[in-house]
Amino acid sequence: MEDRGVHAAHFTTLRQSPVPAVHVEVGYISVSTDGTSLANLAYHRYLARPIANGIFRYVRQQR
Repeated sequence: MEDRGVHAAHFTTLRQSPVPAVHVEVGYISVSTDGTSLANLAYHRYLARPIANGIFRYVRQQR
């Protein structure tokens, strides 16, 4: 998966959230290779670990 970096956007779900929020795009169902990967539970775990680690790192830095 290509790292496309961090981008700023004004998503309603982020602006109007009463708690801190993050929007993560890990693939597009319309792209056949992404769709196949996104249907795989092992791929979910592969993506979830670094996302969770990033969130934990951010929270620790805020304390």
